[in-house]
Formats: sequence, C-alpha cells, structure tokens
Amino acid sequence: MAANLQAIAATGTLPLRDELLAKYGSSLLELLKLPGMGPKTVALLWSAAQIASIDALAEAMKAAAWRAFRAWARSRLKKLRKGIDDYRRSAGRYRIDVAEEAAQRLSAYLLAFRRN
Repeated sequence: MAANLQAIAATGTLPLRDELLAKYGSSLLELLKLPGMGPKTVALLWSAAQIASIDALAEAMKAAAWRAFRAWARSRLKKLRKGIDDYRRSAGRYRIDVAEEAAQRLSAYLLAFRRN
C-alpha cells in the first residue's frame, strides 16, 4: 500500500488503476451502481460474457446470451431490470444542493470576471 501511495504522490496516478481501466474500461464500474451488483457479480458477468456496461447488460438480458445466467432467480432479474431503468432515468441528474453550490461558485466567478 505504501508503494501505491508513493506512486500516486509521485505521478498523480496509480499505474495499476490505469492498467485496469485500459483493460476493462470505466463503464464496468457503472455496473456497481445497480441494485444487487457487487464486485463478485460484476466479475462473473465479465468472465462469462464480457459484459462491461449497463447497455451491454441490458442487451444480454434481451438476447439469448442471457441464458448463461439461468441460475439467477426471476425476482433478481426483475430487480436488475428495474435497477437499469432507474439508473437510465436518473443518469445525468444532480442533487439540488450540489447543483446550487456549483451555480453559486459559477456566479461568483462570473461576477469577479465582470468586475475586472
């Protein structure tokens, strides 16, 4: 861990992280935002069907490729479909307090720029 922290301090990034992002892509992390999706389930999806994004998971659930996951209960699949729909519906949304803080910072910046 100390070596990792030193690498981050020296370069501003972690080489292992960069390597994993290059291999799997950042969309794989989005799968963790779905209900019932933990690291083991995401790893299972990747190893069994190279599913690395929410869109790929949704397509696999519609296609015959999903038959590889027959062991999953219908309730789990239903929950997962609902989670995908909810995620897509809320993607790109921000909490009002976070948006308000960003708007205030932007307003202050623009006012300072206007005065100069």
